[in-house]
Amino acid sequence: MMDELGQLIGQGATAEIYAWGEDRVLKLFFPSWPRITVEAEAQAATVAHEAGVPTPSVGETIEVDGRYGIVFERVDGPSMTEQVVRHPWQLRRAARQSAELHAGIHACKVPQLISLKDEVRWNVEPTDLLDADVKGGILRRLERLPDGDSLFHGDFYPNNVMMSPRGPLAIDWSAGRRADPLADVARTWQLIRMSIPLALAKMKGGRLIAIFMAAYYRLYLRRYRQLRPFADEEMAAWKMPMVALRLVRDEDILFPGERQRLTRYIAKAVHATADGG
Repeated sequence: MMDELGQLIGQGATAEIYAWGEDRVLKLFFPSWPRITVEAEAQAATVAHEAGVPTPSVGETIEVDGRYGIVFERVDGPSMTEQVVRHPWQLRRAARQSAELHAGIHACKVPQLISLKDEVRWNVEPTDLLDADVKGGILRRLERLPDGDSLFHGDFYPNNVMMSPRGPLAIDWSAGRRADPLADVARTWQLIRMSIPLALAKMKGGRLIAIFMAAYYRLYLRRYRQLRPFADEEMAAWKMPMVALRLVRDEDILFPGERQRLTRYIAKAVHATADGG
């Protein structure tokens, strides 16, 4: 069935994107990704679209030569990262649009999706990457945090915002869950301020993109806070669980040097929590 695939459009850490007919694409996951994980993404993407989030519509989940994939509406346009790197003067507008899109996502209530707090527990409790005391500190912090029932994107940064003819669209719902909105803001912080700089360090043009990302985050956070006010400590409380989830769940796709950076952050945060009672 592979010969029925159209042109290869793009590739990420977990899947390839192929043209699928005239007006659709197929997100075809690599062989190591199980059906249950693919179906969870399809469900989250469907829930988001039906809730009114600007995002491509979702088709069927299919199997192609032992690999699972999701059919999506085809929407052409650059990512927000590509758009602003080409047109730097659009940075402020793009950051505001991104914050408004993220705030709109968090306005959606999705009790039918998996709980983010449950996912953190399921990943942290059995891991061998952290010792028992550190795991205990993470889980105690987690228990004190609100469950929340808002739509959580889980991978929200400019690469996953498509600048389509009908406006910015959120794509890639592989981490879509239900959660407290500030968990998602903390996840965006973790990606942009901790993880992505390591990926950009040796990339051609990476310095320019890193500068863009840092400025984008400051502007995005300022606008998001205007739309959904919060105290600094409320978002900061989510940082340690989000860093732990990245370390444990995404172990196979971490950037060079990232494991050490995340581990140091967690150890310091757990120690500070213990000292603070």
